[in-house]
Amino acid sequence: MLLSKLEPVVKGLAPGSNTLSVAMAINKDLLERGLTDEAIRHLSGRELFSEYCTWNGLINWSDTLWDVVLVLRSMDALEAIEAREGTGHPIG
Repeated sequence: MLLSKLEPVVKGLAPGSNTLSVAMAINKDLLERGLTDEAIRHLSGRELFSEYCTWNGLINWSDTLWDVVLVLRSMDALEAIEAREGTGHPIG
């Protein structure tokens, strides 16, 4: 089940975070798509994202969207590092 994969992430979330409910909604969609709990356990995050996108009508968009998210998350991580080091430049 997807939730068991996410347990370490969910435990570190701030109170009131909606990540658990989002994870449950993703898991529900993957099960409705026909994946079993066993299949979900063995697929990578990228593969699960592809299945989720396809189920929700985003055909042939999963690779592009995955890459965009990775780039944006990297930008956030770099910004956080720069802010900690006092070299950050605010965007905008």
